[in-house]
Amino acid sequence: MIEKIKSELFKKYKNDDIKWIFFSLFDKKNNLLFSNGVLETDKTMDKLIDTLYHGLMDKITWVKNVVIDIVLNYQQEKDLKKILSYSPKDYWFFLISIDWSQTGVLLPDTKWVSDIKQALSYIKQKNWISGNVEIYTFNTDRIVVSL
Repeated sequence: MIEKIKSELFKKYKNDDIKWIFFSLFDKKNNLLFSNGVLETDKTMDKLIDTLYHGLMDKITWVKNVVIDIVLNYQQEKDLKKILSYSPKDYWFFLISIDWSQTGVLLPDTKWVSDIKQALSYIKQKNWISGNVEIYTFNTDRIVVSL
């Protein structure tokens, strides 16, 4: 399976590229099983895929699709009006507590998230984040691999 994932990924990217990525696993009903990623790294994509693959797929065997999101534009947003103008269908949202002790992320186009306020509230609630946060937005290049 890892060879198929790498084959699809490296059609578009070099194995020694340093990119930030998210790795998500879905079952046959397209339910998200697990997602994890790296926003800042000095590791090559090849090493990241190995780490994420062995860390996730060794534990979850009923995976139907693997989605690899290559981070393109990553930026901190401080302007609330600008944040509220983003579409939760197109952007990822990453929150970090001010003391950097807690983080949370929300994938774009999450089924029941219809607006940014709901998205940010969900991230905070799901990840037990309280108080003020730093908000980052980004979009990705998505590669889907069916197994």
